[in-house]
Amino acid sequence: MKTTQLLVALVAAGAVSFFAPALTAQMGQPKGGEEKPKAGDEKPPAGKEEPKEEPKEEPKAEENQADKMEKLFKNLDAVTGKTEFNEDDVKNFIKHHEEIKKLTDADAEFKKKSDANLKEAFEYLVKNEKWVAWCKEKGVDADAYLRKHLRIMTTYMKIKFEDIAKNAVENIDGFKKMLEEMKGEMDEADYKKQMEQIDQAKKDVERMNKAIQTSPGPTEAEKKALTAHDEEMGKAMPMGGEEGGEGGEGGDDDGMGN
Repeated sequence: MKTTQLLVALVAAGAVSFFAPALTAQMGQPKGGEEKPKAGDEKPPAGKEEPKEEPKEEPKAEENQADKMEKLFKNLDAVTGKTEFNEDDVKNFIKHHEEIKKLTDADAEFKKKSDANLKEAFEYLVKNEKWVAWCKEKGVDADAYLRKHLRIMTTYMKIKFEDIAKNAVENIDGFKKMLEEMKGEMDEADYKKQMEQIDQAKKDVERMNKAIQTSPGPTEAEKKALTAHDEEMGKAMPMGGEEGGEGGEGGDDDGMGN
């Protein structure tokens, strides 16, 4: 999954974690008393043995979305902490993001690493032959250019995700209020479970925002440079599924496989 889209998906996943149970709780059991047997539950005719079922593997527990975010930005300061960019660098980012995207999209191992930890993704790509060759063609230093590219990318994500998290928390609080108003119509155990899930979802979103806010930057100059090119950056790195241009549905990413 692309990193910028992952940020939005993580918040959405947190919302689903408490919306889905609330809907199923209202559905209840079928009316009419006894539940009808499901297909495949019928007993076999007398004299015939019931076929033995193969033991099913227990599904692996899904990793907490906030844990994923914390891992994604872990130790990023070691890569971009001493790197700063200016407006010309932002223009250069926008100009070349499509070329870099095509280069990184073709590398499955890089895409895997860029979804897990950005520092590890940097360490992998900076030594990649195709990356080094691309930088040589452009006349830039492979290490310095990638650090700056990553700094621009994560700084933009940091600024934008703050609003995404704020809106998510407001939606969670609104849903919690709605559930409180429905308390009298719900089973007490279901209500308690829903409230626990809502509170956990809010904590997860707050943890996700805290994780991304640990990424270095921006300086006042960097913030000004990104603000001056907010529209172009939004097309290069759609953070909320904006429609139109490169940032429409299924739109482009930041050009780093994210």
